[in-house]
Amino acid sequence: MSDEKPVYITRDGKAKLETELQDLVTNERKRVADRIAAAKELGDISESGEYEDAKNLSLCLRVESVRLNTPSQEHKL
Repeated sequence: MSDEKPVYITRDGKAKLETELQDLVTNERKRVADRIAAAKELGDISESGEYEDAKNLSLCLRVESVRLNTPSQEHKL
């Protein structure tokens, strides 16, 4: 059993999380993919700070989308 206290959210709060997830999936992933492609076009990606930044942002978006998409046992409506 978890020692964490439950997190109470409203229906509006749940809707906001769902909207944020949808935005990540439809808009932010596309923006980051475009940024990665642009960095690749600049040439050698092995030393490209722009490419590294874009890849790191991509990872952050994936983590955030998993967080938003995973129902928590601790969330109570």
